[in-house]
Amino acid sequence: MGIKDIYFRLEDAYYKVLDRINAAIPVYKIIDPIDKVVPSFALLILIVAALIGFFVVLPLINIAPEAQYTELELEITSDKNIPLAGVEVTIVQDGNIQKRQSNPLGKITILVIAGRGVELSAEKSGYEKYSRSLSPSGASFKYAIKLIGAAITPRDKTITFVGADGKKLGGVKITVEFSCSTPGVEPEPRTIETTSGEIKITPPENCGALSISRISAPNYRQNEEDSLRIDETSEIIKLEAIVPATGELRMKVVSDAAELLSNVRVVLYSPDGVEQTRTYSDYGYATLKASPGSYYVVATDEANRYASA
Repeated sequence: MGIKDIYFRLEDAYYKVLDRINAAIPVYKIIDPIDKVVPSFALLILIVAALIGFFVVLPLINIAPEAQYTELELEITSDKNIPLAGVEVTIVQDGNIQKRQSNPLGKITILVIAGRGVELSAEKSGYEKYSRSLSPSGASFKYAIKLIGAAITPRDKTITFVGADGKKLGGVKITVEFSCSTPGVEPEPRTIETTSGEIKITPPENCGALSISRISAPNYRQNEEDSLRIDETSEIIKLEAIVPATGELRMKVVSDAAELLSNVRVVLYSPDGVEQTRTYSDYGYATLKASPGSYYVVATDEANRYASA
């Protein structure tokens, strides 16, 4: 038996039922006009199918209800209960990000979906970052945020210059030039001189990283292993003494009679009269070591046999 046969059997049964009903109630006055346009039995099947779909199938379909919203009312104060304006607040919910700034009263109102998790963060310069997870609900949800003042990092820097032996280089003229990592910002003063082996400097608040861009000290150079970036409040920089190149001065010491003289004191002086080195002649010769430069020599016979020269 095919579907068509089943349909016609059901249609015959349908009309038999209508005949019985029509004996009491004249239903054909309604059915006949319909049958002239479309078979009333087919129309009945469509109506029944629609009702089944509406009352049975539709409730089984998972239709998400319309989201309900909550006004998240934030009040932001300092740890001294002072309202904080200009606090940057970020709300993340279901991947959506909202950013707001607190008003002069320290308040913000943000619309969020009720009952769903919210990741809240608040930031302001000079305060520790605040982060919390919330689940706002109801028509409005009030929440208080208290920002804790960040620990103040001292900006004063003390730089000590030492020699290879670790001792402070007192008496050495050291010139240091500083720089900041923030473009357009310079320390004040930028260049500092010291003869105490120590420099104190307070970099600008917006300096960023403070660094030494140049060190100048006569007969000293910076140890390459030392960093020029000043991160700590106290830094030690080691300077290495520059060993000057030396040469030998070999001099012949003779009398006015051309005799080779021994035990004559020979002293080497710088142009300003500072003694550099000394020795004694031996069989008419004296050898001295000195750095390249200009000098003058004084020879003295300590036995007073000859006048100084």
